Amino acid sequence: MGKIKIQQFRTNDLNDDNGKQIEFGKTWTESFFKVDSSVDEVILNLTFKAITSDTVDFDGKSIILKLASVTGRSDRKAYANGNNGRSQLKDFFLSDLGLSVVDNNSDYFALYQVNDRDYFLYYIPNLLYNNFIKFFESSNTEVSVSRTRPEGFVGKDAELPLQQIFYGAPGTGKSHKVKEVTETLPKSDVFRTTFHPDSDYSTFVGCYKPKMVKAPIRDGSGHEITSACEDEKKRIAYEYEPQAFLKAYVRAYETNEPVFLVIEEINRGNCAQIFGDMFQLLDRNENGESDYAIKPETAIQEFLNENLKNCDIADETIKSGEEMRLPANLHIWATMNTSDQSLFPIDSAFKRRWDWKYVPIKRADKEPENKWIIKVTHGGNTYWCYWWEFLEAINHQIEETTHSEDKQLGCFFAKPKNGENFISTDTFVNKVIFYLWNDVFKDEDSAVFQYDNDKVEDVSISRSGAMYFRHFMENKDEMIHYFINQLFAMGEDNNPVVPIDYLKYDNDPKVIEHLPKMREYEGEDSMSEESSEDNADDADGKTE
Repeated sequence: MGKIKIQQFRTNDLNDDNGKQIEFGKTWTESFFKVDSSVDEVILNLTFKAITSDTVDFDGKSIILKLASVTGRSDRKAYANGNNGRSQLKDFFLSDLGLSVVDNNSDYFALYQVNDRDYFLYYIPNLLYNNFIKFFESSNTEVSVSRTRPEGFVGKDAELPLQQIFYGAPGTGKSHKVKEVTETLPKSDVFRTTFHPDSDYSTFVGCYKPKMVKAPIRDGSGHEITSACEDEKKRIAYEYEPQAFLKAYVRAYETNEPVFLVIEEINRGNCAQIFGDMFQLLDRNENGESDYAIKPETAIQEFLNENLKNCDIADETIKSGEEMRLPANLHIWATMNTSDQSLFPIDSAFKRRWDWKYVPIKRADKEPENKWIIKVTHGGNTYWCYWWEFLEAINHQIEETTHSEDKQLGCFFAKPKNGENFISTDTFVNKVIFYLWNDVFKDEDSAVFQYDNDKVEDVSISRSGAMYFRHFMENKDEMIHYFINQLFAMGEDNNPVVPIDYLKYDNDPKVIEHLPKMREYEGEDSMSEESSEDNADDADGKTE
């Protein structure tokens, strides 16, 4: 027959649970097996072919695979005809070959069609995957591959969730978590959108939009006026314009590879209004497809009919656009900033259709390139402190004041620019101070934005009472110097715990290596003599 289908193991395929059998989706059932959905039971004869020395003892073993139709779907589920209530195929994987979810979830199995109901069965360790495919392609075999994960992520996760929301405080790296996966994929397989208060169904799914098109100009009798200029021939016409959701939906049916729809700031829009009837598609079955189909509006039907007509889709109602179901390779991932959770509360019906992944605040400066500092010039001297130590101090005050983690700052809330190792005064004031003043402490009873010259004296700042944001704009360096010193002087019981001029100097050679301007800080009056003597030689050797 010259056809082989390769499937990467899913969690349930190797799950030692009597109730979790191996399922074969639509492409297996209708495209590969060529089984009509009206047939209740199909029996296939498998013969195992060993490709490694570890499995040679089972070479030639016969396996009966009984497939039953799944009610309401064109899928097929293997049912118990082996030991322990498993199908013979699953029993072979678990008992004979000794495969498991932990060790073998990145591996594959394949069926090669010998004749109408006879197939060769292969078990393919991940390390042999590329050579296995090359062998069959070189013999002009039609190779079809289904994966549950992007190739670059094989072996790291048991299975990538189909619908997942990363949530946490601002700056914790939620978008970076999504990027770690999507950057391994072709750009054509990743679609992005951001929700905001004005987002709606038309900006997420699609709508008719006006466009300028060329059209002939005709006289009263209907004859075209050939003398008309190009500008006169232009007119406005309405065409259906798909948005991120429909683009990702169509792409997922065009390929067997994973396709990602990424929604940034999902809670900043009204999800019920934005998803509309597409909300029903979020219910997924064990095979990864939508449990329930919807009948889209006429405009969407016409768009899908045109754009899916060349796709290999067995279900004609899906191919024609008459119905919609999310395919198993379409992943919808989103990020949610918990500090903005009051914008549009997400109801429980929406929440329970997603996997939730909390991204906590944790230090990211273990890598030298992330060991950022805050640097200010004050009184002719340069002062600096580590960004992470500032975060620890300010987050403590936020927790003490608001009793919540939602408003705290993550490591990536602010970053250096242009390859520098320090966060500039402009970034610190316009991003950090403004957020703290406007979103965290503005309506709170806190000493963070209070002048207190009894605790931290600074002759250049003679004000008293409440600080205002304009004070930071008037003199960035001096106000940051005052603000940080007062913050560290407060301590847990508001008693001074560090010197008035807070300066840190690290003897770690890796840190010094990644502080190319460290020489500027050497010998400053603000540095303690002990620190200067201990570190001068090491700094000299690492900054040249």
